[in-house]
Amino acid sequence: MRTKLTHLTNLLGYQVLDENGDKLGIVSDYIVNTCEGYIIYILMEPVASLNVASGERVVIPFEAVTINSGVIDAQNETIQLRLIPEQFSGAPTFPADQQLTPNRLGGQGATFWEDTVRIGMLATSLQCCWRPVYKVAYATQLLGVELFDGQNNLLGTVQEEIL
Repeated sequence: MRTKLTHLTNLLGYQVLDENGDKLGIVSDYIVNTCEGYIIYILMEPVASLNVASGERVVIPFEAVTINSGVIDAQNETIQLRLIPEQFSGAPTFPADQQLTPNRLGGQGATFWEDTVRIGMLATSLQCCWRPVYKVAYATQLLGVELFDGQNNLLGTVQEEIL
């Protein structure tokens, strides 16, 4: 089961459940910190009962799973959160086709969730020299990306992301 939990492509499509085991939605993507290599947010296509606008995905900090006693079950392909549906009222959302905007994501996502779940710094940028450098991407957009070395020689393409 460990392989199923560490390969990104295996974690797409998982059902997201509330603390009672009822379905909240389906994982459609993750937002990844590309410098340090970890998941910052889960993007979930919500069930109709959450009253989220059609075509919007709910942005959930991955820490709602990791440091808030959530459970990832590879055998049943579920992520169970210690949250109830009412806690999603007003949660940040992204349209399915929206370009990732790191500065909007960090502020809006963190502000909403900090009163609901324990979260650390949901950093989407780092200060480099005199300006911020953004370091996030949709996980699915990293698959198939070409990799080059320092001399601009093609090394290959990303086949999988190991988390």
